Amino acid sequence: MTRFHRLQRCTSLQDSLCAAWRQHWRTHPVDGLRVPDSATLGAVAPQSMRPSRVHENVAAAHARRHTPQEIKPARQVVLEDPLLQKIIESRQRITRSPGNPMERIKVAGVSFEDRQEVLASCNFGDVVILSHEPWNPVDPSAVAVHLLDGRQLGYVPRDSTGVFTHKTTFGRISSVGRNEVNLYGAFIDVQPSLPYFTFCPVALHLGANEHILDCLGQDHSDRLRQAALEKAGKRCAITGISHEDCKLEVCDEWWCDDDKRVGYMDGLDVLAAPLAWLRRLPGIHAAGTQEWNKGMVVMANINGWSVSEAEQYTSQRRQNQLQMSLSAKGTQAEVASQWKLDFSWLREQGVEIPELLRQTVMVKIVH
Repeated sequence: MTRFHRLQRCTSLQDSLCAAWRQHWRTHPVDGLRVPDSATLGAVAPQSMRPSRVHENVAAAHARRHTPQEIKPARQVVLEDPLLQKIIESRQRITRSPGNPMERIKVAGVSFEDRQEVLASCNFGDVVILSHEPWNPVDPSAVAVHLLDGRQLGYVPRDSTGVFTHKTTFGRISSVGRNEVNLYGAFIDVQPSLPYFTFCPVALHLGANEHILDCLGQDHSDRLRQAALEKAGKRCAITGISHEDCKLEVCDEWWCDDDKRVGYMDGLDVLAAPLAWLRRLPGIHAAGTQEWNKGMVVMANINGWSVSEAEQYTSQRRQNQLQMSLSAKGTQAEVASQWKLDFSWLREQGVEIPELLRQTVMVKIVH
């Protein structure tokens, strides 16, 4: 083969690689959706980068990080407990339901504060937390986007917040990169209508084993429990498992305004008994114990995470809860008194706050 023919063959191979690379960027491998142009995405346009043979490996590594691609669920850990396995299977049916479609959403507000630095550290597949901010003075319907470690990436665009029907949702980064003005941007894949397992942010304030309903008297507690069960169709809100297959518990739901330092009771949730136990986990078991490790496996299966992702989320939430209660400069009671709990929801249900509840919680109660 002459030098000319060798060069011609090399050029043809390079052109083929470039064409395949461009096609990989253009087509979503899961549902065939067209991926947004790179200028919109915030990633470098591959058409303008004809990689030489020297740079092909570098370009391929870059594409793996910055290109929208299929997000594969974390490998699930098999649970030996038959009941837990049945709960997981019920959850999987909900996840695959056509009523919970996957959405691809561009993160907005990425140029503020230190978000460019945060985005630069992100990778494909990183878990993100999407949470409503009803106290947001600019937009009470805002949905913020954070990493598991609490760092903020930005917000969901305003025209997309309406599809988020739960206070907290989880997703994964499907692409991240720079645009033509050298700003980082990102897309996330999320099922906004799918309920996820989350921790109650004020659980440590209420005590490890405390149930709000148990403090209200039997008449009120029975009435509210029955109403919650009927509203939920006697199924777990997260997994959909029926009361015929698993014992269900009614748990209180909360959201917190960090600026005002107020925790608001926001209703009642129906959970499978193992998940109700799991929600109290940070307050009753230390990391590394057998019960803690079991809880991490259950959560990983429920949320489609790896065990390490479940541990990271739990540790961060536990740290947030402890920050509400502890301080190096004061006693637990002194610092906790800066936070308040709002039980207005109970008043709306015709329930007065009983003295037993006032004695149980260590923070001030407001109405």
